[in-house]
Amino acid sequence: MYKLDDNLLIGSGKHHRCYFHPEAIDSCIKVLQPDRKRKLLLREIAYYRHLQSRAIDWQHIARFEGRVDTSLGIGACFELVRDANGSPAKSLDQYLANRSLPVSISTAAQHINRLIQSLYDQAIVISDLNLRNLLWQETEGQPPRLVIVDGLGHNDLIPLCEHSHRFAQRKIARTWNRNLDRWFSGDQELRKNIVKL
Repeated sequence: MYKLDDNLLIGSGKHHRCYFHPEAIDSCIKVLQPDRKRKLLLREIAYYRHLQSRAIDWQHIARFEGRVDTSLGIGACFELVRDANGSPAKSLDQYLANRSLPVSISTAAQHINRLIQSLYDQAIVISDLNLRNLLWQETEGQPPRLVIVDGLGHNDLIPLCEHSHRFAQRKIARTWNRNLDRWFSGDQELRKNIVKL
């Protein structure tokens, strides 16, 4: 069991808290907020295991490393997305709020468009791809990388999207097109450059 405390806290969101892994420098552990139901994380872990079994391309997704036990309950271990200076990569939300994105808004939108196309092509189901769930990674000698750290999966009772590529793609397109204006409403220039599926 891994002991997690505030000294290891990276960030906190609506459903999860994310901590530095106490023993693995390139990993982090996601646990639920205290008021969230355990099944939420178990469902997420099950979906990431499903993705592992399909041998997907993890280029745009923080790599899932397994379930762990922690002092705060069940945890999900993921790749820790770091920048070239070793610090955790920032979300697009943070960059846009500070007006410090190292590329143009249209270039950032191109990255988002490529990311959603990759998810669509691989039939990887999305639930919430708002700007807080997308990290912008800058690494030395490599092009920038946009990485999803949350917002994948579904809560379908009968998971047809896990068994039918076509059904999953229809679900992805519906979710993406329906939520674009909400997810990217904070920056109208960015939104107008993001395409529908």
